[in-house]
Amino acid sequence: MQTIESRRRVRSQYGVVALLYALLGAAVARMLLIQAADPLAGDFAQHLTSARNPQGREYSLFTILYRIMDELWHSDLPIVLFLVAIVLTGVWLCGLFFRRHSPIKNVLLTSVLGIACYCVDPIFLPWLNPYRVLGVQAGGVWHNPTLLGIKTMLMALVLVYLSICEQMEDLGAPLPTKKLLLFCALLTVATWIKPNLAMSVEPAIAFFLLFDLCRHRGKGFWKLAALAATVIPSLVVIGWQFMVSFTNAPAGEESGITFALGMEIIVWARRPVCAILQSLAFPLLVLAFSVPQVFKDRKYGFAWAIAGVAYLEHLCLAETGERAGDGNFSWGVQMVMVYLFAVSVIRLVEDWPWLKQRLWGRRIAAAGAVLFLWHTFCGVQYIVLFILNKGYFM
Repeated sequence: MQTIESRRRVRSQYGVVALLYALLGAAVARMLLIQAADPLAGDFAQHLTSARNPQGREYSLFTILYRIMDELWHSDLPIVLFLVAIVLTGVWLCGLFFRRHSPIKNVLLTSVLGIACYCVDPIFLPWLNPYRVLGVQAGGVWHNPTLLGIKTMLMALVLVYLSICEQMEDLGAPLPTKKLLLFCALLTVATWIKPNLAMSVEPAIAFFLLFDLCRHRGKGFWKLAALAATVIPSLVVIGWQFMVSFTNAPAGEESGITFALGMEIIVWARRPVCAILQSLAFPLLVLAFSVPQVFKDRKYGFAWAIAGVAYLEHLCLAETGERAGDGNFSWGVQMVMVYLFAVSVIRLVEDWPWLKQRLWGRRIAAAGAVLFLWHTFCGVQYIVLFILNKGYFM
């Protein structure tokens, strides 16, 4: 009887998960169709136009895939369904990340957390900053399809990277050749979709390669060198993308990259420091009692390393010329939020046994739960408002 009851419970959980995925998929499809019909509602219409222009100067793999699908079906719908599948794959990977790397194993709870982390947005306080996703660093951004792609690719990369690190921790273990090749392929494809992923992830990889080399006092050097070599194809892709974007542009479309402290964030943020705090309220609260874990817990430290690099790029670099106001160095920060929030949830759950023994610990844990729910609420609310207002600008 207990076995039958258990099976029914599992089936009901999977049924709820399927319903949640269907609701999110429908919402994403609706937002994309809104953008396809109105160029001012988001970036999707511009991406479709670029895909239909064989002479366009585009660097993204998605443009090629859109062009192929458009030539086969002459419709926006297959492209929309492709992007919905990308999003749902990312949500599934985030849930898988929870099941593999946290004490939480329940499929319904991990799926809900995966959806929540994929949708989280900054805490909306209009008297501080008037916009929900502009000027702040929002993870739940839906108006840029390539960002949706690299969010999903990031979660895939993280799962493979952590598996490689676990295997390479044993200095006597064989080189995980297949995993390294898979990591290299994923990183190359992700870079081809949008270079911001490699620009944030690869410096973080380099930091931990040096950290591990020092920690092991040079032992396992060739294994670390093999991991380092996996970034080479993606660097080639970035070089090609730079050539496409910043050289031989038609008159009036020239752009460049410059050091400009705070230039990107002040375009839309009324109070830039508050914008960062609104975006990172929950992760920063968890970090306040977890700083030593940055170096002890690879999944946690890797997330903060990526976030740190992405924020440095966002705050210190900007484009010039035609794309000066586009904020293209913000994508790395928005990409990493799904991963940063996921590891922060795990860190809070793993630290709960000792936090609950102290009054201040219980208060911090309660505050963390409230902040995470607040971030999630703002993300879900933004999706609803996007659909109702038929656009992302709010």
